[in-house]
Amino acid sequence: MLDAKTVGAVLREYRKSRGLTLSVTSGLAGMSAAHLSKLERGDKLANLDSLFKIAHALHVPPGEIVEEIDRRMSKERSL
Repeated sequence: MLDAKTVGAVLREYRKSRGLTLSVTSGLAGMSAAHLSKLERGDKLANLDSLFKIAHALHVPPGEIVEEIDRRMSKERSL
């Protein structure tokens, strides 16, 4: 099962690594900054549509983000 906090942390790290603000990224992704903030904090779990929109806004293949989420969750399960 997906963990909203892990998904949010990955999304935040990708956004920050590209030097983009929450406001700019949310605008590029076509969602409110409040919604993106909730996703990044892990208050809400990103659905597939949101994940793809954010990935495209960050110019990252969606599969890359999914793989990173999977890698982290696998690591957490093994602890």
